[in-house]
Amino acid sequence: MKTKKFFLINIIPLARLPPQAPDFFSYFSNKNIKKGALVEIEFKKRKILGYVYSLESLEKKRYFLKEEKIQLKPVLKIVNQNPLIFPYQLNLAFWLKNYMAISLASALSLFFPYKKLFWYRSKVRSNFASSSFASGSGIKILHKEELFLEDLKNKKTLIIVPQDNYLAYLKEKYGVKNIISSKTSEKKFFELVEKILGKNKEIFLSTKNGIFLPWQFLDQIIVYDEGSIFYKEFFKPPYFDYRKIFLKFAELNKIEYLAIGKLPSLYQSKILGTGQALKWPGINFQRISSLTEFEEKIKKLKN
Repeated sequence: MKTKKFFLINIIPLARLPPQAPDFFSYFSNKNIKKGALVEIEFKKRKILGYVYSLESLEKKRYFLKEEKIQLKPVLKIVNQNPLIFPYQLNLAFWLKNYMAISLASALSLFFPYKKLFWYRSKVRSNFASSSFASGSGIKILHKEELFLEDLKNKKTLIIVPQDNYLAYLKEKYGVKNIISSKTSEKKFFELVEKILGKNKEIFLSTKNGIFLPWQFLDQIIVYDEGSIFYKEFFKPPYFDYRKIFLKFAELNKIEYLAIGKLPSLYQSKILGTGQALKWPGINFQRISSLTEFEEKIKKLKN
């Protein structure tokens, strides 16, 4: 009789956990579970979903587990073997953990804004690249005061705005049909999912949380009114400056990053370094320590 093979499975719980929480929690199973699958587990006396980060033969760890008197819980069931979470998103989650002082579990949970995404199976999944949709040789960072229709031509584009009240104006000005915001219903969102995943050269307009959706085949990300303070989260944790997340997203996927606005943020200005891409080449951005100081120097140059 053939004996069943058991696996030790390291799982990232999809739950908001404190920053000091471990990255992974270990479970066991004899089911045929893939790396990257979503599974149901018991966690702190409740059933939640978890992301399978890695697995290995339990036999290799059996002696250690016995010596340390560690009792593993079983994986309850497989929820989705091929969920909508991509390698670049996992890399972004690790970056959020390291640079935004949140747990890996909390970071990964951000990529599932709708519960139905846990079970969603895309019609175009087979077309996805194995690593990401990166097609360029490296990130290209640009700044412009105004956004023109020419900037959007023949490119799959994500335009991000800091608040909902920008949406109606930009929708009319640029003829954007694909709108994602805090008011977008679950039904409407899932009508857009296949477009988000597809190779179509369409324009998407979204508030800042849209960066966590499962984007594929984007050519560029445009941050509208990039200098707005509302890209920073002041009122509820985690207290992100979303502009840093947008830039990391573009870096991971090697796509164009275009900041729009007459006055770029201090962060954007420092990234551009010498300021040659801006209209204030007389400023040494590396020596500026505050936005107030930056604004004062701009006023002096203009005068």
